[in-house]
Amino acid sequence: MKISIIMAYYQRQALLDKTLESIDRSAVKDYELIIVDDASEPPLVCDRAKIIRVEKKNKWYTCSSVAWNMGFREATGDIIIIQSPECYHVGDVLTYALDNIKSNLYFSFGCYAIDQGETMNLQYGTMPAIGSYAIKSRTKKGWYNHSIHKPMGYHFCSAILRKDLDKIGGFDERYAHGWAFDDDDFIRRIRCKGMNVNIVDNPFVIHQYHSHFEFSQASVFGKPHLANMKIYKSGYDPNIPMDYSLNTIFYNGRDSLWTKIKENYDKFYVSYTGSKEQVIPRNLHMIWLGGDVPFKYIRLIATWKKYHSDWNFKIWNDKDAMAFDMINKVAYDGVDNLGVKSDIFRYEILYRYGGLYVDTDFECLKSFDDLLYLDFFAGGRAEEPQVANGLMACKPNDKYLKKIIDAITEKQHNMDFAVNRILKVAGAEFITTIYLEYIKNTTDKTILFPSSFFYPIPNSFRYEIRKDSLEDRIRTHSYVKPDTHCIHLWYTSWLKDEDLPLTVHTIPIKEKKEKGDSLVKFMLLTKMDNANKRRLPSSAKLKRSII
Repeated sequence: MKISIIMAYYQRQALLDKTLESIDRSAVKDYELIIVDDASEPPLVCDRAKIIRVEKKNKWYTCSSVAWNMGFREATGDIIIIQSPECYHVGDVLTYALDNIKSNLYFSFGCYAIDQGETMNLQYGTMPAIGSYAIKSRTKKGWYNHSIHKPMGYHFCSAILRKDLDKIGGFDERYAHGWAFDDDDFIRRIRCKGMNVNIVDNPFVIHQYHSHFEFSQASVFGKPHLANMKIYKSGYDPNIPMDYSLNTIFYNGRDSLWTKIKENYDKFYVSYTGSKEQVIPRNLHMIWLGGDVPFKYIRLIATWKKYHSDWNFKIWNDKDAMAFDMINKVAYDGVDNLGVKSDIFRYEILYRYGGLYVDTDFECLKSFDDLLYLDFFAGGRAEEPQVANGLMACKPNDKYLKKIIDAITEKQHNMDFAVNRILKVAGAEFITTIYLEYIKNTTDKTILFPSSFFYPIPNSFRYEIRKDSLEDRIRTHSYVKPDTHCIHLWYTSWLKDEDLPLTVHTIPIKEKKEKGDSLVKFMLLTKMDNANKRRLPSSAKLKRSII
């Protein structure tokens, strides 16, 4: 199993460097290090880590719970080590976690605090004497966490399986605007979920001395401290689901929007124990309008065929759209923008045939068979709930898709097709509004998956990976997590002169009536050299497709 070490960092470069020296002595070398630089000045320097930098102007919170959740979202390991950057390893923490961690178990490693002088000596290689007593405020030395002297279970350094962290949901960001108690709440929720908390005294960590956060006067954090104390003393509420996979600020007045989405994710995926009999048919749909499919998409299309070789597969084109008995034909014909046309068309395809629709700029990493027990799923969460329509799956005659189609019908004679209104016309903003209303009362197994499943790469990253070079691919795959099924690469949808296109030929070798009055056709994907107008050698095979 792979280990991810997550740190929330602020102004502790020398202490971090010393901690990394101790981690280097571990027998475990295959791990990733993710550090959230929480607006430090100067910024953190660490070539070996994936650094998530928070600028001061963008730091809306005071509690580190938000920073921890940022780190969790980037982790790709099966085992998550949560630790403070100033906590120096004594013994092989990573090997202990790798050898002993198991489901429903939380390791909290012992943590011994040393004073300023001992911290300075440690920098020069002198280990401190370890006492047998709890931390003392006068000397600032002693055990912060120990099975006998102070059994707290805090995360100065701790280990948990990723799947158990998913169940816990990370840190509660209701504490974001205050100070402290987020750690008390975290361990309380672990225990209330029925997990076993094991305080490990050996190996353990040494807490190197540092000044107290960024506050110089106790009065500065008095009110934030009391605010978080009030939240903590309100008690544990199992009906408040946590989900670190969301982008931050989802507690800041947005609870009502997220509640049902998070409930469904937990009920029908994380904690689901019901039947997983297939509901969504194995139909894989793509759309390309306005000419030939660019050559750079060939590799991406091939990844979907690789993991779905037994699925019905079809790329729908302009001719297919013309022949399709579309409910919203007026809306489709009335718009020139190919993006809006594609939006309108995909909803009707999915409603009629069911299956999985995916844009051509996704790279597939694994089969979607494990999700076909659901009635509907999509992805694309952001700060506000958002249903991204680049990847959607449902059963035929899905009620949510029908609501989308009906909503387009109602406004098809008065649609605003300005470029800056595309998302509102038939795209993500439009269908999200309908979705949030729909899930209030439905009993369907409908899930809006976290971005890590289908959209692990941020949209802002798109301009840096346009070359599709080996370096770009390595970089994009660094965002892959255990639950990632595919990667959205955020390509533009328009043909470019320099692209070598993939011409899609739909050859009606035979036709016959089947259930649902569908036709069986065969598709041949042929690579064409536009410059020389000659057919290139192709390994493409005839593929069964549905229309």
